[in-house]
Amino acid sequence: MPVKVAADWDTSEIGNVQVDLVAHCGRSTGEDYIHTLSAVDIASSWWEGQAIAVRWQQETKAGLERMRPLFPFRIKEIHPDNDSVMINDLLWDWCRERRIKMSRSRPYKKNDNAWIEQKNWTHVRKLVGYRRYDTTSELKLLNEIYAVARLYRNFFQPAIKLREKTRVGGRIKRKYDKAQTPYERLLASGQISKAKQRQLRAQYQALNPAELRRQLEQLRHRLEEVGHAKGDVVHKPAAHGPAITISGWRGRRRRMR
Repeated sequence: MPVKVAADWDTSEIGNVQVDLVAHCGRSTGEDYIHTLSAVDIASSWWEGQAIAVRWQQETKAGLERMRPLFPFRIKEIHPDNDSVMINDLLWDWCRERRIKMSRSRPYKKNDNAWIEQKNWTHVRKLVGYRRYDTTSELKLLNEIYAVARLYRNFFQPAIKLREKTRVGGRIKRKYDKAQTPYERLLASGQISKAKQRQLRAQYQALNPAELRRQLEQLRHRLEEVGHAKGDVVHKPAAHGPAITISGWRGRRRRMR
């Protein structure tokens, strides 16, 4: 499997998708918990997210299979990091069957995956936070959130892209292009069919950004309610002692002071 760094990509070609997993473990990695499978097209910034129940190779493959038809273009290449949940025979065979190329980043070099690392923060962490999610009700709500967020982000949230970077003396001077939404970048690319362009335009005309925002806030509020209802317990492996509640941890900190 070839290794690719950020400079190797043609940032104007639609269909090159970086993928990553975002862990929703809270303050402990003990036991099973939900992960978000996050994917972004390098050229257009079109993003898709899918929550999976556990960090398994089969779950990752199933998540990618659910996400693939949501992209309004054919995925030409996927690019994960060196996580064994991504780099394995199961996913390799899945890519070969669908005529998708596969590459990977260098170990411990997050800049190789800069596009998806950015979206992990703006599209996942800022949206659902750092709480531990490990129940079926939370899994369902996360996927409901992502189903709304993908429309809001891809059709109505513009972003700028770096066009040029030059060094002037001891400073770096950056030039950016005009801010555009992923939807607008796809239409301007000339790389999707006219039928798909008509479909995207019709979908755009049917959407209301204010209503999407209200739906997102309602779903996030429900997610918080579910999280509070199950209790703020920090699960820790037995080797590190019994689990303690957040309130108990704060009390212990006060005593330590």
